[in-house]
Amino acid sequence: EQYYLLQLINSNMGEPLSDKVTKFEESKRMLKVMAHDLSNSLSVIRNSVIAINKSEVIQDEKNLKRIDKINRATNNMINLVEDVRQFEASEAGKLNLIIDGVTAKDIHDHLLLMFSDQFGEKKINFKFSSQLEAKDTIAINKNSFLNTIISNLLSNAIKFSYEDKSIFVDIKKLAPSLVIIEVRDEGMGIPQELIKNMFDFEKETSRRGTKGEAGTGFGLPLVKNYIHHFLGTIEVISKTILEFPTDHGTTFILKLPMKSN
Repeated sequence: EQYYLLQLINSNMGEPLSDKVTKFEESKRMLKVMAHDLSNSLSVIRNSVIAINKSEVIQDEKNLKRIDKINRATNNMINLVEDVRQFEASEAGKLNLIIDGVTAKDIHDHLLLMFSDQFGEKKINFKFSSQLEAKDTIAINKNSFLNTIISNLLSNAIKFSYEDKSIFVDIKKLAPSLVIIEVRDEGMGIPQELIKNMFDFEKETSRRGTKGEAGTGFGLPLVKNYIHHFLGTIEVISKTILEFPTDHGTTFILKLPMKSN
């Protein structure tokens, strides 16, 4: 890291030292963020490969589906790496992410592909509802939304949920040009002192899940950056199990523009 920092300074002698150090730190932070978000897809690959290795017949229908999961998850990882690179470039004013749009069906199918195994491991009841019509499209980069935004929110919901509970994803059309997406769990909840810092890259907010799952704390800050980049908003409402023993959990509320038909 010291050698790389010297290279960075020597190649940008005209910049103030503080700016050079800041760029170096931002690069390291981006790598940490990429590692965090890639973990979702890597988990799918790992679980599928383990299941295939335990099987006696590779070419049966179930294993063919698992192989298909591996291929899709690998493609998701490739897309995610490219999205992070594009987002970094767009922040520097060098590139704009394409707003190709995402539908309710895209969201539903992606979540089942990525998280069905984890739902099963924790015996979580996944409930998805949408008021959007098939032609309705949310104005956002599809890969960024699926692989980073909604995947992070679902991963957190699972992480902090207890067994035999439910996770809800509800999509509603507030107006012809505005959609609201709510991701709600019945988990342990988030203390208020963490909520105020949870979207800040510089603050330590990582904590373990209900089964000891580890985290980095980088997922939600990246989610917020993407949401704001696409002219949306994000807010969180949460009740902790300590304060509300019978009515606890967390809801993330996204508001995003719709594409005109």
